[in-house]
Amino acid sequence: MHDAVCPWNEGRWKLESGAASRTDDAAEIALDVDALGSAYLGAVSFEQLRAAGRVEELADGGVRRADALFAWRPLPWCPEIF
Repeated sequence: MHDAVCPWNEGRWKLESGAASRTDDAAEIALDVDALGSAYLGAVSFEQLRAAGRVEELADGGVRRADALFAWRPLPWCPEIF
């Protein structure tokens, strides 16, 4: 993950059992933190981000696995207008 605002967040992260931890394992996808936030909040899928050139798939099936891991239904929704 790349983070231009908070470089201490950069690196490889492993998501397992509902927790994130740093890892030296090979990454399956590469992306900026803003793309991760968009997927996390349900705005777009990792597949859509890949099609837009915002996610790079480094291992076969990495984008599909990320989409499955971040799948959330119903999608987040906020009834308030900011």
